[in-house]
Amino acid sequence: MNSKNLIAAGILGSLILASCGTTPAQNQEMSVKSHTFSNGETFSYTEYDGIVKTDDDVIVANSDELSGLFQKYEAYLSTPEVDKNGVGITKYCSFEFITCWSYTDNRWPSGKIYYSYDGTLTSTQKNNILTAITDWNSRVSDVKWYYSPAAGDRVVFTKETDPNACGSSSIGKKGGAQQLRLSCFSKGVIQHEMGHAAGLLHEQSRCDRDSFVTILWANIKSGYSGNFNKACGEAYKDYGSYNYNSVMHYGAKAFSSNGGYTIVPKNGVSVNTIGQREALHAGDVSALNQMY
Repeated sequence: MNSKNLIAAGILGSLILASCGTTPAQNQEMSVKSHTFSNGETFSYTEYDGIVKTDDDVIVANSDELSGLFQKYEAYLSTPEVDKNGVGITKYCSFEFITCWSYTDNRWPSGKIYYSYDGTLTSTQKNNILTAITDWNSRVSDVKWYYSPAAGDRVVFTKETDPNACGSSSIGKKGGAQQLRLSCFSKGVIQHEMGHAAGLLHEQSRCDRDSFVTILWANIKSGYSGNFNKACGEAYKDYGSYNYNSVMHYGAKAFSSNGGYTIVPKNGVSVNTIGQREALHAGDVSALNQMY
């Protein structure tokens, strides 16, 4: 891995995504803080229970790790590899969206994701997770889940403690025992987080999304607009066609400030189509198989 990817991986290693587009039982407003980098880029974030998040959606690091990440990012901005006409680490990347890694860097070798549970989960919750895993393994051919509590690199299913989130997960393979947190245990929410752990981003983050949905920025809660950024550039690849039915898609009123729509589908598609949390859609299965 080159120096660019080493720094990127160091930042990515702390990245966790919450299960966006679902509505948790409790919603606590938090003050939004900000930090401006030397290139003019501003990173907005909140802190809760020792965790740093951007826009209540992306968990970036523990509070005591944040200053170190700021320093790493500034150090990279000063290297000759930076595109001075771009934003963030490279032309297509930013600290807030943490997009600077190769798609192959965070995949699970041979498409094998090892997992275990910790002691915070009940037997019923474990059974719900197993149901989601069994369904996944029966439908996805190229990346599967294997129970292995002794595996060094594995996903550990645990209880989500953030009252604003149904779940959270790293994007792809982080290394070591990485947490997949859950407080909602429907099959769709579990598979949404499993999708992140396998390497999937949110569907509306696709670079081509503007041809398929309209983002109503004025309706998005203050400080939460980063949840609607696009993932574009060489580090990313969109698999298959845009999938309104994806389990990875936000709902139409995700992070709304006023009860209005924040995402409106184009092409005659109903707002009720997006944001399903029933299960992996056939398009999700195809994307996962293509990715691996």
